[in-house]
Amino acid sequence: MKKNNYSYYPLKDEDLNTITTTTTSHNVTNNTLIWLDEEALNLNSHDTNLTIAMFESIADINYKLYNNLEIFLEEIGSMSKITKLIVITSGSFAKKMLPKLSLSLLREISSILIFCKDSTNCQYLLTECRKIMDICTDEQSLKESIENELHPSTDFLLMDRNLQPIFSLKNNNQDFNLYKQYIEILKHYPWSSNNREKMLDECIKRYRKDNAQRRKIEEFRNSYTSATAINWYTKDSFLYRLVNKALRSLDMEQINVFRPYIKDLCKQLEHLHKQNQSDTPLTVFRGHGNMRMDQFENIKENIGNLMSFNGFLSTTSDYNVALIFSGSEPTEDKSVIYEIRTNYNSNNVVFADITQFSQMEDEKEFLFSLCSIFRIDDIINDEENQLSKIIMSAVDEDAKFQDIKQCQQYIEQTSQKDRLAIIVSGRLGQEIVPHIHQLRQVISIYVYCMDKKNNEQWALKFSKVKSVAVDLDELVSQIKVDHKNQKKVEEPLPIYTFTTSVDAGKSTTGVNGQFVFFQILIDCLLRLKSNEIDRNELFNCCQNEYAGNFTELNNLHEFEEEYSPNKVLWWYTRETFFYKTLNAALRTQNIHMIFLFRSFIYDIYRQLQKSQSKHPLEVYRSQLMSIDELDGLKNNTGQFISINSMFSTSKQRTTALFLLGDITTKSDLERVLFEIDADPKLVTTKPFADISEHSYFPDESEVLFMIGSIFRLNNINRNDDQIWNIKMTLCNDDEHDLKQVLMYMKEQIESGEVNLRILGNILWEMGKFDLAEKYFTRSLKQLPSNDPLHISLYEDLGKLASQRGDYDMSMKWRQKLLTFREENPLATNVNVNKTNGSISKFNRQKLFVSKKPHQLTIHPNINKTDDSIRQLTLVNHININTKWKQLGITIAGGNGKGNQLNQLSYPYAIYVDDDHQTIYIADSGNHRIVKWKYGAQNGQVVAGGNGKG
Repeated sequence: MKKNNYSYYPLKDEDLNTITTTTTSHNVTNNTLIWLDEEALNLNSHDTNLTIAMFESIADINYKLYNNLEIFLEEIGSMSKITKLIVITSGSFAKKMLPKLSLSLLREISSILIFCKDSTNCQYLLTECRKIMDICTDEQSLKESIENELHPSTDFLLMDRNLQPIFSLKNNNQDFNLYKQYIEILKHYPWSSNNREKMLDECIKRYRKDNAQRRKIEEFRNSYTSATAINWYTKDSFLYRLVNKALRSLDMEQINVFRPYIKDLCKQLEHLHKQNQSDTPLTVFRGHGNMRMDQFENIKENIGNLMSFNGFLSTTSDYNVALIFSGSEPTEDKSVIYEIRTNYNSNNVVFADITQFSQMEDEKEFLFSLCSIFRIDDIINDEENQLSKIIMSAVDEDAKFQDIKQCQQYIEQTSQKDRLAIIVSGRLGQEIVPHIHQLRQVISIYVYCMDKKNNEQWALKFSKVKSVAVDLDELVSQIKVDHKNQKKVEEPLPIYTFTTSVDAGKSTTGVNGQFVFFQILIDCLLRLKSNEIDRNELFNCCQNEYAGNFTELNNLHEFEEEYSPNKVLWWYTRETFFYKTLNAALRTQNIHMIFLFRSFIYDIYRQLQKSQSKHPLEVYRSQLMSIDELDGLKNNTGQFISINSMFSTSKQRTTALFLLGDITTKSDLERVLFEIDADPKLVTTKPFADISEHSYFPDESEVLFMIGSIFRLNNINRNDDQIWNIKMTLCNDDEHDLKQVLMYMKEQIESGEVNLRILGNILWEMGKFDLAEKYFTRSLKQLPSNDPLHISLYEDLGKLASQRGDYDMSMKWRQKLLTFREENPLATNVNVNKTNGSISKFNRQKLFVSKKPHQLTIHPNINKTDDSIRQLTLVNHININTKWKQLGITIAGGNGKGNQLNQLSYPYAIYVDDDHQTIYIADSGNHRIVKWKYGAQNGQVVAGGNGKG
């Protein structure tokens, strides 16, 4: 019998009807899969083993196998008290099981998945029981469905995008109001057949491997009408899933894709709602199983406040139906039922009895439309059913402002720290814009109207009116672009200054030191090769940062699947996790995140190089700056600044000024316009380019400067519009005042391959001891066990620990050093400066030299080229980064290339004999080893010298 990595009993026992096992996990899991199938216990079956192997690949679950329905029904009650149950069953067992599931048993099951070879004969079951979530015909689709059930998306409106389950409207959440305005626009905007085709193309893309859903998409294409919107919503199909996913993500781009259908569904609900106007009170219910305790506590804290759901809200007038969906009470989660009280006289809470349209009439479903607002009245216990009831009332709040004074009052009462984007009609805009335009919290106004020409005339008087639009796609696009640019304007620029009044080469801890350090760091990271370990760590960091944010997680998945270096600028200019996380790392100087991003920073560098502007440009950048920031720049007029992030600018001065807003705005921030002269002929190390052809927003005329670009501050003055103009010039690398900086950089990192030890030493010098240790130890883990670089790293770690006062740790590192020397007697302390990859391989793999001069060897496979500089230094007890370089003297040769005793040809190695004040040089071009005594003018040949042989 084939043995698998799960527990099982001998199958000769005819009474065997269940197997229990747990997948590998470090945590106790509350998730259990039940596989109910005639072949579930047949471990000799290849198909059975494939399915179980798939279960094994899903972390943090238990699973139980049954081939007997009666025993499963007997045991199900006891299991659900401690776990979430997902039942996977064959089509034939499903047909037998459903009639036998009582209300109490059905409540114990979280969801049911049907796994069969032919889904056609089982499709009708989807209308028999709402807990049947999917019908799968292969292991991959089954695995995806299981994972969807294990990690379901929340039902709530989550304006902070962190998927917190409840969101209070007590503070008049601005995002919610913008969301309501957008939905109102969407409902009134006409759509065409092209919009519908775009929506269906997106659906096909999502379900390209699911033939059953593809058939439903075609059915929709051929038969859908606006009058059948509710019918399609009640079907458990592609449309219900994707529309809800888009609404819950709060991604306007995704919502916009499905706007034809969303509009139809909203309109049909409104029509039904108006037909049933009545003062008769109505109570409906919604079951919510397995609510996390922190979510439940959040709701309790908001009793008396308002809340909303980020999608259409399905409820029932039958409490027993809601019980089915409330789940049982697990040990760590809460089972709840929402009890919602309302009536048909509400103008803005739109809902309808959709039983006549539903495929499941027994559920007595009432559907609430988007942006319905509820007040949390109370929470009570239902001890009989072991759950909590959240009592709520539908609140007839205005979904939009139509009263000018009310709207103005609302805006004025918001904090000046808030940022409001206002969408108005042409008529209302003319009335309200003059009253709110001067408010700090209003950052942008959009006019959505039918008469663009006439409304543009009055809008021209107000600089905060960003767009007058008659097309919804145009409006949405403009809002997205403005939002991205506004964030740039308001985010502080990470700037270091360099003053020529002090010696740049002597201080790396003061103002100039920060300037120099960042230049060195970026230069080092650009040359430090990346690997798969670093990339995986970066992706894991991003997954943790955006946990629960399905939009960004989808973007991350897309990035992992489709990224290529030639699309790096497209990704950087797109408003996703990539731009947000990279910019945040640069802005906060999060060195480890910058380290993880280095391969993508290098890709940006290379693409800017390839697209480098050919002619001098004058570009502009608008910025809001604090008075302290501005004073810092004023005090350094005539000096240099380094901008330590990607520096985005525009070729259009009017575009940059437009982003600064109105001159009457009262604020503690100063409005600044950078005016930059950039000549590509003078700049070689930090490229800049017009990235329009590579950008996600190709119409912006954006010019991007590389991280660490250095500018000279020419002058700063304030114009008549109360805008500070800062005129700067992009600097030549050979500017006289910058020579010391660049020399210092070259002394820190010479040409050749950079490794983690070099990065660690840079960080050590800057006093960042924790990071230095991090990269020294990281380097140790990545090196081959006998690599001579272990010696240098152990020495560095020992000295670093001593410098931090951790003498015990210092002794441990020194002991590791001694052990390594004993185990690798031919290895010595190696420092390599190389100009190509061959010398790196030569050093790491081929060259092992002892401490005695007579044991000095040169490997015969050295790759000899015509490189102008080729040196390998073997040092005993001398820190090459300090002693030799500080002396700055010629110790051998210096009389040109040749074979005389005062000349050298391609010297490849040097050995220092401290005791006898003598050096030995491997003069490879002359096939000899030359001995030079201290102060000698000529060398003495001690080996070879008679040609190759």
